Amino acid sequence: MNFKTLAKYMNFTYSTKTFCSRGFDHIATAISDGSIDLGGIMTVTSHRRERVLFPKAVYTDTYVIVIKTPETSTTATFNVFSPFDLSTWLGISGYGLITATLLRYMNTKAHKNESRRTWYKKLGLFYNYIFGTFVNQGGTYSSPSTAIRVFISCWWTFVIVMVGTYSGTLVSHLSVQTTIEYPFTSLEDAANSHLTPTVVRGFSNENLLQYADPDSNYGKMWRKVLADPQSVVSDIQESIDLTLTGKYFTPMHAVSAPAFIEADIQVTTKCRLTIAPFQFHTTDHSWAMSNTSKYFRAINTGIQILIETGHLQKWMSHQSTAFDKCVKAEVNLESASLSLQQLSSIFKLLIYGCAIATAVLIGEKFSTILREKITRHRLNVDLC
Repeated sequence: MNFKTLAKYMNFTYSTKTFCSRGFDHIATAISDGSIDLGGIMTVTSHRRERVLFPKAVYTDTYVIVIKTPETSTTATFNVFSPFDLSTWLGISGYGLITATLLRYMNTKAHKNESRRTWYKKLGLFYNYIFGTFVNQGGTYSSPSTAIRVFISCWWTFVIVMVGTYSGTLVSHLSVQTTIEYPFTSLEDAANSHLTPTVVRGFSNENLLQYADPDSNYGKMWRKVLADPQSVVSDIQESIDLTLTGKYFTPMHAVSAPAFIEADIQVTTKCRLTIAPFQFHTTDHSWAMSNTSKYFRAINTGIQILIETGHLQKWMSHQSTAFDKCVKAEVNLESASLSLQQLSSIFKLLIYGCAIATAVLIGEKFSTILREKITRHRLNVDLC
């Protein structure tokens, strides 16, 4: 964070000293002997608290693992069912059965004296017609009933839209799918992998592994470090160089990792590094001060002000890098199957059609009853 903001709010001046990746021990010694009053933002750990005092956390972060960009696999798959998910296929089947049954029921009104066997036989024909419309094999059907014609029109509109949607989505599913084959996708996998973690002397990733339970995932990683003296380095760049060999990986903070990857891209113009698709171990970060520092209360108050005014949040948002190319947890160009919820507006078309057809059917029924009454009335008048 820009220390000028804190100095402005708390009205103090300061000067800086640069420590070139010498680790926590060197900074703690400088704080203890009075060479400096405050150490730059670092990870807060229980072991570090024994030597220095940490004010309120400036931000909270997690660890990620930086690895050499693995090989990508490219495939093209074909599946006739892939354009729609299970809910959509069930919806189409259900709507088809209901539509065929409703059409058969509407048609019954015009053929009241049919036997039960004939009724079910024609019901099967309606099922064949409805589901055959999707492949242009349903035959033709014309009814003198306006209600049935309205319902059939809505069904055909539904079929045309669904067939067009299916065809377009099927083409997109034939596009190339590219996925990254990560060496591991969890902390447990990383601890048991053939790769060795690298640690920087005096840095928090060394502290995290060194003092962990020997049987934990961190403990397993530390045993790998002890078995390979080359994995302990003096600065982050050496750690990155080892990672690029493909035999090591580098645990580091999520807020810092993208910056190192971006720096490598700027030099090489290639995505040689990426981040494994998981995070672990949440930690606080703050400045380090002497246990007897007279500035502790003022710094604590200043941090609280920066939190309440939103300056820290704004600063954190600027830490995310502008590129996405090499730090994506996964690259997958596979098209998604369309769900029933996504296609709900198309399915509602049939509901509206059924409502309109029902209204027309009621109108036809009312009109028929009215004509019959008028006819009977005329007959009575003639008889008189």
